[in-house]
Parts: sequence; structure tokens; C-alpha cells
Amino acid sequence: MKKKLYLLLIPVLMLAGCTKTFEEQYDSIYRIGPDGGQYCNMPVNYEIADESGRLSLNVLYSGSWTATLDDTVNWAFLSRGSGTGISWLRLYYTSNNGVGQRTAVITLTCDNGESAEITVTQEGKQ
Repeated sequence: MKKKLYLLLIPVLMLAGCTKTFEEQYDSIYRIGPDGGQYCNMPVNYEIADESGRLSLNVLYSGSWTATLDDTVNWAFLSRGSGTGISWLRLYYTSNNGVGQRTAVITLTCDNGESAEITVTQEGKQ
């Protein structure tokens, strides 16, 4: 009976040794995909309606980060400019009464030197 119990514990212990810690799992904002390409852990393109509102972005990074909005954007603002660990960042925006689309770019910069550009495109009135 003891021999069978040991045999059952070996795979469990092997799996436990392969599990990454929280910090290891999110020590980068990028991951390697099945095709070997590098991809951002979070969406980098958003389309929003022409009405005013809020877009919530989940920052998937375990370290410290900063977020900036393109200086030319006067129709939106960020809820904060920095954070630590996985947390929410919100973009608040006004309605777009024009007929054309408008775009805002959020630059997310991490303390490990990585950065990502997140593009938000707001539709115009139809």
C-alpha cells in the first residue's frame, strides 16, 4: 500500500514543482504564443461607441508600471498614472459628436523596461 501511495505522490510533486509563482507568471507584460511569437498579455486595441463612458483595462503585470495618454487627446483622461501589481486602469471619455473616428494611445511602461501601446478608437456619430 505504501508503494502505491508513493507512486501517486510523485506526479503531484512533479506538477507542484512546475507551478510558477504569481510574480513569475506576470513578471512580463508579454508572453510567447504557440507559434513562438511574442504577444501582449492584455488587449492592445479597443473600439468604443460614440457616447461618453469608461473603459476598464486590467493591467497584467506584477511590478510597478506607469500609464500615459497621448498629449493631443483632450476628450479622455486616465483614472491614474501609475500602479503596482495587477490592477485596474480606467479611461474616461466624452461623447464624440463628430462624424469621424478619433483615437487615443495609452502607453504602459513597466519597471522592467517593457512597454506597450494600447490604442482606443472611438466611433463618430453615424
